[in-house]
Amino acid sequence: MPTCLLDYAFSTAPTPLQVNGPNSQATSRINLSVSAPTTGIFCSEITVAVPVGVTASDFCLEAPSTSVNTGKWTIASQDVVKGEEIGLPPGEYASITFQCRDQADYGLGYSLVLSLVGVVNSVTGTFVYAVREMSGTSPDDLTPKTGQHGISKQDAIFTLTNFVATAADKPTVPGTIYGNGQAVRLSWESTGTWFQLYAKGGSSPLYAGAATSFTVDGGLSVDTQFVLVASVTGNPSQDSPSPGYQTIYLYDALTLAVSNPDLTPRTVTATGAVTAASATVKGRTTALGGMDVGIDAAPTDVRLHGKMQVTESVSTAGLAVTGPANLTQNLQVTGSATIGQGLQVTGMTTLGDASASVLNAASVTGGGITANGPGNSLVVQGGGQLWIDTGNRNAAQIFNTSNQYPCGWFQNRAGRTGNYVTGVVGWVAQTSDTGLYTNGRMALSSGTAALTHLPTRHGHRVVTSPLVTEAELHISGSGHLTDGRARVEFDEDVADLVLYTHHTPYRVLVTPTGRCAGLLVVEKTAGFFIVEEAGEGHSDAPFDWIVITRQRADGENTIAMELPSALPIPEEPPGDGVVA
Repeated sequence: MPTCLLDYAFSTAPTPLQVNGPNSQATSRINLSVSAPTTGIFCSEITVAVPVGVTASDFCLEAPSTSVNTGKWTIASQDVVKGEEIGLPPGEYASITFQCRDQADYGLGYSLVLSLVGVVNSVTGTFVYAVREMSGTSPDDLTPKTGQHGISKQDAIFTLTNFVATAADKPTVPGTIYGNGQAVRLSWESTGTWFQLYAKGGSSPLYAGAATSFTVDGGLSVDTQFVLVASVTGNPSQDSPSPGYQTIYLYDALTLAVSNPDLTPRTVTATGAVTAASATVKGRTTALGGMDVGIDAAPTDVRLHGKMQVTESVSTAGLAVTGPANLTQNLQVTGSATIGQGLQVTGMTTLGDASASVLNAASVTGGGITANGPGNSLVVQGGGQLWIDTGNRNAAQIFNTSNQYPCGWFQNRAGRTGNYVTGVVGWVAQTSDTGLYTNGRMALSSGTAALTHLPTRHGHRVVTSPLVTEAELHISGSGHLTDGRARVEFDEDVADLVLYTHHTPYRVLVTPTGRCAGLLVVEKTAGFFIVEEAGEGHSDAPFDWIVITRQRADGENTIAMELPSALPIPEEPPGDGVVA
């Protein structure tokens, strides 16, 4: 058989491939980059085969999972076959066929990478990666061509590589500069078993453990150098070594910069003007004749048009504390504040520990209030109501850093029953707007699905969605037979949603809407299915169809999403007050 026309370039992770130890099940990846050496070469299909088993000439223990980097190609089939069936030496092979969806893309004028991920066996050696392509110099005249590539497996060696930083919310985009307080995720690759992560100036590790990533949730405030220490040990804090013992370490370092760092100079001397969006004063501040912050004004009082942060106290004749205080921007208090008649804040009011009577005022009118104390930092009692009206911006933003308690907890304690809404109402401007949005799952402990009602000639009728035991996707449409046979092809974006493997086929329900001898589905693939008339009929009957397919796991092409075995149990936050 002729040799391949296309060029193939291999990359592996790790490099080189490493065998697993007796108690290890680490996965390895082989990426195959495919390109045309010149224009005028076309390809519609590529089948790759790798040996599976436990010998030196096998790649992995079981058939690998597969994926492709572009939606222009799809995984048409994946099977385990005998080598004799595909022209290879005896043994079992995982055979995976990738197909191009559209003839217009046969020319490969784009990036195409085919990826396999499997658990490498425990025997060193070299295995064959076989390729069979349907190619040619005309898109209408493609013939099979083959090629083989040898890939080696080596004993596992102690390595430490790819020490990188990413933003916590963008784990695939590495960087070296981050904002002050922005969460940063550090990750690395290693065959080590214990890691210690040190930050500049710290004598104790910021992290110690077996995981290969760590997130600095609070972010960085200044430029910081991290040093990573890897070893092939357990927790060394439990060691009691004998004389002469020495642990083998590998080291790597990474320096990250902060775009807006916190600076703590010993002194600052300026011959010109100094402008600050905020100022922190830990000692005593004396203003002779008044103080202006943020604007040019007569120095007869204190006027706050920027942001003032106080950690102890401010005493000045220009600050009216016996009468009402009016601030046009923000007030932040970490000690205590007492206002005689009332406090009116156009911007944001930030309070410390509310349990220590941080704010005592006859009235409070604010553009926003932030309470930083432990426990119930902001409590509304006695039939009061927390009212927020911010105009054209988010009315409420709630954050926490707990992996146990929910970000928001709403509970009606009336204990009544009946057809009333006693929980949370989200009323939007019009019915076409989205009223509830989340990037996670929705869980209902009542045992019912979501309810709505639809108009009928006799009023509204309550309806609900079906309850199923697996994460499914339903796709429907219509077709018609031509001489007793029909091929139903999925649209390209629909085909990307269909999960079809040897172990996870989808189901097809067909209903004839014209006279025929009956219908049956004779073939199913990831991109289409074929319907034929029973009894070798030859009618042109129309029909309706429904496809029920398992939903793909996130980012996977061959693995179905699994529902959790039980619903999570929400943890009620401590305290008896109304928590905002």
